[in-house]
Amino acid sequence: MEVKLDGKSCKAFLVGLRPLREAWENKKERERIQKEIYATLKESKLFVSVVTKTCDIVRLSLDTFARNKHGFNHDWDPNKYPYCATGWGAYNFNLYFLHRVFTTPHDNFGDNKAFEDFFHELERKKRNRDPSKK
Repeated sequence: MEVKLDGKSCKAFLVGLRPLREAWENKKERERIQKEIYATLKESKLFVSVVTKTCDIVRLSLDTFARNKHGFNHDWDPNKYPYCATGWGAYNFNLYFLHRVFTTPHDNFGDNKAFEDFFHELERKKRNRDPSKK
């Protein structure tokens, strides 16, 4: 995707996620997933955090908050849903897309070691909750 920061266009990626074009060779499946992602995001008031920025590439973490408009049909519960783990009642879409197996993890964290550790810890907790994901 492309975003504007300080009036300048930059390529942007959701941190921790492999691009759909790399995760899904089947174009119809990729298009189905893209439509579902768009519909999910459209239902939410979004909050974006810049995880890293190098040259013209920005890596983003995308959240929505329980207190704002969101398309999740359940309450915020980090014990039950691993993508509710970012605090302050936030549902994290990076983790949600992994949870839904829309894509696979990808090490594109740049120099933000703290976010990388946080992300990997949540993925580890998810695998421990679901033995079939080990």
